[in-house]
Amino acid sequence: PAFVLLFFFFFFTPLDTPPPPPRVPRSRREGGNAPVTFAAFCLMTWVLIDILFFFRIWTMFPRITLGMAAHFFGLPLLAGLIAAATVYFLADYLCRRYVWPTLFVNTEIEGNHRFGRCASSTACSSR
Repeated sequence: PAFVLLFFFFFFTPLDTPPPPPRVPRSRREGGNAPVTFAAFCLMTWVLIDILFFFRIWTMFPRITLGMAAHFFGLPLLAGLIAAATVYFLADYLCRRYVWPTLFVNTEIEGNHRFGRCASSTACSSR
């Protein structure tokens, strides 16, 4: 009976199937998202500090006008957006220039469905 099962297994299994892509370690999968992660962490930190700063200003002044609220909340938030964009582009440049060529030496990026990266206007494989 075992020979019959092995016969059907070898008879119906195609021999020219390509091997599955190599398993990408988690550090390499997540390494592609490093610039987005750094920028998101920077923006969250700015928002948290901005909220704490706004509550401190709220306790200092007895009356806060709309202009003061916009000034004390909006400007630091705008600075945080600018800082997060700067961190993203700087981290993206450093990762493309130094980190990813070292980290992804033997990893085929195109066509490997196990490798995930946040969608952006530039792909990791465009080098």
